[in-house]
Amino acid sequence: MKCFFERLTIFISILFASIGSLHAQEIRLAELPLPKGTYTGILTSVTQDPKGYMWFATSATGFFSYDGYKIHLYDHQPRNKNSVALNRIESIVADSAGHIWVGTFGKGLDKFDPGKRPIHPLPS
Repeated sequence: MKCFFERLTIFISILFASIGSLHAQEIRLAELPLPKGTYTGILTSVTQDPKGYMWFATSATGFFSYDGYKIHLYDHQPRNKNSVALNRIESIVADSAGHIWVGTFGKGLDKFDPGKRPIHPLPS
């Protein structure tokens, strides 16, 4: 039994020594302010597509993309059958092909192809 505890102690010591030598990736966060007067409700989901763009779903305004420079709004437009079905978004996911899957609250799932639908840049 004493041998078991000695081995366990050595194993744990080696484990902690190796963890101490690992270096964590530095993460920098910055605030991403929306233009004044833009109401988003609650942020419900976030995803990142293969190009690195960030996508943010909201409970009231549709969804936004951020390419590192500009924020673009994608919202429901009653006269545009290619717009998102509803502005109340529950979830958003990017697939490996770059399509954005948008789960609305009460209107189902939309497949969004960023290269084919018009975008609405928000004023600066």
